Amino acid sequence: MIDSTGRIGLAFFGALSASISHEIKNRMAIIHEQASLLEDYIHMAAKGSETDPERMLKIAGSIKKQVGNADVIIKNMNRLAHSTDDLKRTASVEEIIDLIAALSKRMADLHEVKIAAPQAKEPCSAHTSPFLLMNLIWWCIKTIMPFVQKNDTIRLSHEKSGDGVLIRMTVEGKPISEEEIEFPEETSILAGLLNGEVGYSREKQQCVISIPAALP
Repeated sequence: MIDSTGRIGLAFFGALSASISHEIKNRMAIIHEQASLLEDYIHMAAKGSETDPERMLKIAGSIKKQVGNADVIIKNMNRLAHSTDDLKRTASVEEIIDLIAALSKRMADLHEVKIAAPQAKEPCSAHTSPFLLMNLIWWCIKTIMPFVQKNDTIRLSHEKSGDGVLIRMTVEGKPISEEEIEFPEETSILAGLLNGEVGYSREKQQCVISIPAALP
């Protein structure tokens, strides 16, 4: 039987894998459409019809752009997969935040919400579990997102705090709904595994994760 930690990890990995595969499928569909159009132009040229070189170059450029987009998605998936290589290691908190922000983009798009992770003024590292930390951040984003107004932004940031690190998810825009936000059991389990805490301030429209700089 899978324990609660394994169940949470599988749910997280499964949700992101489904999202990533959907994004790759979208890119492949566009590439197929553009390649078919390019093929039509080639057939027309073979039959003696005049073709527009600029138009063909534009189509080729569109294909290259989608291949580049797909490459970024696959690289992010590879980074997610390798986050399970070590139970604990010293990792850049900024890189963890950047990756989970990128992997959460489709979820944000479905809610018509923006997600941003600007470069930190003083990036810091933590000896922690990157996979569990990404998992925790994702659950917090997933919990907050339905309460965020359309076109508003969830901004991810981090900073040093004493012997630990604070990760903030700040809602920028209209006040969120007055309905009480209840974080699921998954967040408390993951926070416990990381020796951290999760808090939410309606006044500041901010969810804060605190973790130690070094996990024992």
